[in-house]
Amino acid sequence: MYNHVRVAIHTHDCTQRNTVVTASRLDIRLDAGHRHKLEALAAESGKPLSTVVRELIDRAYHETRRAQKLEAVRQIATANIEAVPQPDVLARELDEAYALPDLS
Repeated sequence: MYNHVRVAIHTHDCTQRNTVVTASRLDIRLDAGHRHKLEALAAESGKPLSTVVRELIDRAYHETRRAQKLEAVRQIATANIEAVPQPDVLARELDEAYALPDLS
């Protein structure tokens, strides 16, 4: 059976920056084991449940993005890319490939 956890985040005014941060309420259903783990994390850190949830979301988001970037680097590193010629050779090859017709 799931316990109902309410993570409440309210709109508040950040007067130091003269900006308004808008947040929303999210209801999450957790089984007893997950609820116990979340409460343990909150107790160990001395933070409210909502703060722990936000931090876990941020961590998961950044870890996912990092994994995606590492995969992109791996794909680039293993790509079969031919050597780029010296600039003068490349310029000549491009001139030959895309030469404009003589209009005189």
